[in-house]
Amino acid sequence: MVLTSPGGVASLVTVSRIGVTTAGSFGDSSNYSGAYVFSDAAASTNIWTLATAGGCGDLCNIAADTYRTTGAGQTGQTNPPPVTSLMTAFSGLSTAQLNGTWTLTIRDAANVDTGTTTAANLTLTGTAACGTPTPTSTPTAAPTATPACTPTQLYTNGPLVTHPGGGFGGADASALQDGAPISNTIFGFGHAASTGFRVADNFTVPAGGWTINTATFYAYQTGSTTTSTINAVNVRIWDGVPGAVGSNIVFGDTTTNRLASSTFANDYRVLLSAGLLGTTRPIMANVVNIGTTLPAGTYWFDWQTGGTLGSGPWAPAVTILGQQGKPGADGRQMDASMVWSAALDVVPQDFPFLITGIGTCATPTPSSTPTPLADLAIVKTDNVSVVTTPGTTTYTLTVTNAGPAPAVNAIVTDNFPAGVIVDNWTCLPQNEALCTLDGAGNINEAVYIPVGGILTYTANVSIAAGQTGTLVNTATVTAPPTVIDPNLANNTSTDTDTYGMSISGNVQQFVQGGPNTNLAGVLITAQPGGATATTNASGNFTIAGVPGTTYTLTPTMAGKVFDPVSRVVTSTANVTGVNFIAYNSPGGIPRNIFVVNSHATPGNPVTVPIRMTSQGTEKVMTFSIDYPLEKLFSPVVTCGASTPGCAVASTNVTPGKLGITITAAGAGVAAGLREIANVTFQTNIGFAPPNAALTFSTTPTAQSVRDAANNELQKTFTNGFVVFVDGVESDVAGRNTGNGTVASTDVVQVRRFVANLDQVDPAFNEFQRADAAPLATRGDGALLPGDVVQARRYAASLDGAQAAAGPAGPPLPALGTGAEPVEERPDVVTDREFRLTTERADRGQNIGLGVEYSPKG
Repeated sequence: MVLTSPGGVASLVTVSRIGVTTAGSFGDSSNYSGAYVFSDAAASTNIWTLATAGGCGDLCNIAADTYRTTGAGQTGQTNPPPVTSLMTAFSGLSTAQLNGTWTLTIRDAANVDTGTTTAANLTLTGTAACGTPTPTSTPTAAPTATPACTPTQLYTNGPLVTHPGGGFGGADASALQDGAPISNTIFGFGHAASTGFRVADNFTVPAGGWTINTATFYAYQTGSTTTSTINAVNVRIWDGVPGAVGSNIVFGDTTTNRLASSTFANDYRVLLSAGLLGTTRPIMANVVNIGTTLPAGTYWFDWQTGGTLGSGPWAPAVTILGQQGKPGADGRQMDASMVWSAALDVVPQDFPFLITGIGTCATPTPSSTPTPLADLAIVKTDNVSVVTTPGTTTYTLTVTNAGPAPAVNAIVTDNFPAGVIVDNWTCLPQNEALCTLDGAGNINEAVYIPVGGILTYTANVSIAAGQTGTLVNTATVTAPPTVIDPNLANNTSTDTDTYGMSISGNVQQFVQGGPNTNLAGVLITAQPGGATATTNASGNFTIAGVPGTTYTLTPTMAGKVFDPVSRVVTSTANVTGVNFIAYNSPGGIPRNIFVVNSHATPGNPVTVPIRMTSQGTEKVMTFSIDYPLEKLFSPVVTCGASTPGCAVASTNVTPGKLGITITAAGAGVAAGLREIANVTFQTNIGFAPPNAALTFSTTPTAQSVRDAANNELQKTFTNGFVVFVDGVESDVAGRNTGNGTVASTDVVQVRRFVANLDQVDPAFNEFQRADAAPLATRGDGALLPGDVVQARRYAASLDGAQAAAGPAGPPLPALGTGAEPVEERPDVVTDREFRLTTERADRGQNIGLGVEYSPKG
């Protein structure tokens, strides 16, 4: 309760009891000067009693009587004790400052108090203390006062009573119009909290806006007495049709019980055709606390009522004698599935309600009154520097008044920028300050801030997706016209955040033959900044709240290597699909670049294919190959059969060291076994030397495989040979080149190779000579017992001798998931060979021998 002198020169909080319904201790009568009646219904006896007026008589007191507490109540308290007396607050005012309209503002700031509040205007004539007149030579006329800002009924949405005094016991009757030809049939519309139903209707706020203190809604429960059984009302205010696209909730929610009081409206809901004396549906007037300020516009209440009986509560419609409904009615009802529809009883209906509060008004400022000063300040922050889109953040606004005067009707404003949705906000008043306790949407309200008062707003907001750049949010506090703020620099506070982004992806474990499986527990690190995330059970990760820029993301996990090794992302918006494949280290990487062993005729050029088990993500392949100068020279690099149109770069500044870069055309190399390059060497040797080793190295060109985004991929390399010495199949006893024939000693040596007692020497083509079975292909790429059998057949002349050929070594590394093998390029046949067939004959018999030829085409 605040008493303010004319023009707002001085004010006094005469009573401040926040959030309680019972007094807590004995009170000082001088703190409560005035004719106020306090009642504590919760106590067993009323603890407020009449106190004798003290001081210097009637001149020192506004009223003849004052009241104070005589004992403690239950859990309440007077807050804060003591309160400055009237004499202390106003004794320094001059006669001119005392003359005029005094405003007594009464506000219920608690959520669950019952009853009503009223306001009063007091007109006082200033005198000296204790009745001593103040001489003046010239009479001073009081300024003309404009209407005071006092609560009043602002709006009614239509009548409910059809027969005043015509109901039971002289009460009013609200008669449902069921007589011909009207035929309404609905006593009331369902809006019970227990069923999820709600009702809604609209109202229009004129220019200048309204401060709505309370609203009164009407409901009944069939079978109740005139003692109300209504125990709850929740309400929302929309800036458009509830539930429609573009409509927003500007106040309230569906959970807070805002019921202040529920009493018999002295009105019974009856059926016109059944007479007016029915008593089974007594209508209750349910007053709910609103406490919000609305600018001009059209708004909708939607509300829901709870009661203690099984029937309803039901909401009667606006009822007009002789009419089916109110002209222009557009009330609405929401069912349990949250679908809104028109409230119909033959025709559209409206719902009755009242609005009380403060409309457009002005506070007079006498021209002769000095304007008081109030240093108002506001500080706003959300305590973060980066916000994620989409995401949430919480702003805190702290409003203070350093004085020396209080601020009545100061304006606190925070209009949130586009892309920021205010889910809800609350206000915590301290040190006798007053504000609206909660709301939604932008903050724009009149408040009371005494000297030392504090208002703390907490706004929970959602950030829409797709926001970029910075989030700038500014809040202001503005002094009322009757007060000068001496320091405007602290009336505005701005919080600036950077819109951050999130980076998300997936990590899977490579499984030979597929499908790959999600891998949990992988640490993902983003640099710069060092932000991290760990993959969950689904292999997914998200690094949230990082500023938009360029990041390198690197996965790590013991015993694993990852493909790619890292990924680079550059964005200011959220990034998805930053995926990795994990391989068991060191032997689980399926991507292998290898030399295909190639046969050469001394003195003739030889083309060596370079192949790769592609995973379908490769774009650029770089590596170096060392080769022996005494056997090979003048290498030329060309695109392979699987990379037509590729870009080739090679360097051979140092003979014997060849650097190669292959950039595949289009999206890159397709998955599968792919020939990525060919290297053609010249040979100038006129004899058959040992094989020439081709060895992968890192100079002059480093080893690297990269995808189209330039991310480094995992890879392995396998060396190979240019084969000059073929020899004969199964001829291995005369290591290393054999002796040109197959005998029992060769069978023994093949058996030792198969049993791993000896190791083949790749420099002398021992593997291809030992790997002889099956006969048709001259080997299968593995040393097995079948090769021993074939050696016996050669030694026994059951099969004719053949030049060593066939696969060059063990099977190639496994293909990656989804890869499709392609037909290998056939080994190059470098020896033309004539062979005589082996035939059987008896002594003295003439026989013919066949001649076989291995052509080169």
